[in-house]
Amino acid sequence: MGCARTLLVLILCCMAPGGHAQDFLLTDLQGTVQSLDRHRGQWVLLNLWATWCAPCVAEMPMLQALDDAHDDLTVIGLAVDGADTARLTRFAKALKVHYPLVAGNLQIARQFKARVFPTSILYNPLGEPVLLHEGVLPADVVLAAMNKRSAK
Repeated sequence: MGCARTLLVLILCCMAPGGHAQDFLLTDLQGTVQSLDRHRGQWVLLNLWATWCAPCVAEMPMLQALDDAHDDLTVIGLAVDGADTARLTRFAKALKVHYPLVAGNLQIARQFKARVFPTSILYNPLGEPVLLHEGVLPADVVLAAMNKRSAK
């Protein structure tokens, strides 16, 4: 499956009026459509990254560890540099990343209002964005946001 199909299925809209997220549709490397609705009841961490971005690549093992350690969290990596699915598959295999990866481009990144890479957006189990983090995301920031929101 190529980037063209992925781009056709992409994003309905990142933010709706009032700050609530509308669902997005992103087709991962295995052909599975990833969306907030599909993961309703779970935390979703959407990570916008690029293969040429050293800090992005450096944080991927931590993202994988978060995904592995928390059954209530799904990490989705959105590659914004236009890399094709074959290249991303090789990349994921080399880094031992098995959370869902999606091929995208800079236009998609703009729809999520990403200004730098990496940028991560954490959605609560209701699908609402609760954290926007630019730069390398420390695991404790994610866990603190999840614990703060769960305590309410």
